[in-house]
Amino acid sequence: MDAHTLYMTVKEHGTLAMMAIALVMTLIQITPIKINPWSKLARGIAKLFTGDVNKKLDALGKKLDTVEQRLNAHIEESDARDLRKRRESILDFASAIAEGKRSYTKEQYEQMLSECDSYYTYCEEKHFKNAVAEESIALIRRSYAKRLIENNFLTMKGV
Repeated sequence: MDAHTLYMTVKEHGTLAMMAIALVMTLIQITPIKINPWSKLARGIAKLFTGDVNKKLDALGKKLDTVEQRLNAHIEESDARDLRKRRESILDFASAIAEGKRSYTKEQYEQMLSECDSYYTYCEEKHFKNAVAEESIALIRRSYAKRLIENNFLTMKGV
């Protein structure tokens, strides 16, 4: 059989052959063998078009994970720094009250009590124990309550 005869045979029977292949592929898809040539063919074609994009998306996803980890670490550092500042402020305020070196206005007490509440809430959320700060906070609250009863806060003169 020469090339021309083969070409003419395929040309005449090509449509019939394609229909037979499509019928066989459809039957294979319906049978309980779980072979799905259409899905495999579609995935292969999709991979040709999207292969590069998928690689780039995977690389971008890894970079985003790294950025997220760094951001979380930065947030934790910032929270720890804020916690230390609040603790120092509370301890300084309580020390000044205990030593009697300084008196405070009602507004200063209320601001410090707000700081104490924020500090306490943060410690509760993070399960952070701090007996020294707790005692200092208790001292501030007792001093505030006493001054509130006696109306004995520092007043700003000339205001």
